[in-house]
Amino acid sequence: MELIDLTTWDRALHYQIFRNSAQPQYCVSFELDITNFLTAMREKGYSFTFSFVYAVADCANRIKEFRCRFVDGQPGLLKNPPAAWWMASLLCLTGSTRPSRI
Repeated sequence: MELIDLTTWDRALHYQIFRNSAQPQYCVSFELDITNFLTAMREKGYSFTFSFVYAVADCANRIKEFRCRFVDGQPGLLKNPPAAWWMASLLCLTGSTRPSRI
């Protein structure tokens, strides 16, 4: 992980605002047509839940701001957070420990 220099970081103001929050997080909501994705996963016999989490984690890891974490009160940038981190985040957001069956 690479620590972020607060003197040059363009998001330093956001850090100052959210650094004392119990769980600073991103919340995003949108409609998404997953028809082709679902068809492909069914044809391959893949688990929808694990395939979707992998796809979401892959997309999220491509967004630099989504890879920021606080380490000992300092902002840092992870190079490639594991999909398990995103899975835990999704479970916390949905309150579910069961895989979805679509």
